[in-house]
Amino acid sequence: MRTAQIRARESSMQRSQRLAEQNVRTSRVRARESSLERSQRLTEQNLRTSDVHGRESSTERLQRLEEQNTRNIQSRTRVSSSERSQRLQDQKERQQTSRARGRNRVLAHSNRSAFLYDPQIDYAQQSSVQIGDMNKICPKCSAKK
Repeated sequence: MRTAQIRARESSMQRSQRLAEQNVRTSRVRARESSLERSQRLTEQNLRTSDVHGRESSTERLQRLEEQNTRNIQSRTRVSSSERSQRLQDQKERQQTSRARGRNRVLAHSNRSAFLYDPQIDYAQQSSVQIGDMNKICPKCSAKK
């Protein structure tokens, strides 16, 4: 029997059980994968998704986005306020961790950065850097500072 036919006949309880078992298997596989394997898997997944989205028509895209929006709304209505606050707290912690990593990366890079200038880094955004108008003139050498 084809998978589609089997799934059409399964009850909601059977479906929930099948999906829970699938989640456990996926979690086990993902727990064993290295960071390189994870990166490769996500890159391949992004390429496949981009390819599929690139081939869809504007009406298909609109329909996909509307369906996704509907699923998001339904998901939000099912989530309790405590779950929502926990999710927001987790998201806030992830953002703070990400910002701290970025600051640490910039601070680590700032050491001797005058000799290792990287044009990709926006030094003006760093809290340790003060860039202002060059409206003062050195009385000894006439350099602007």
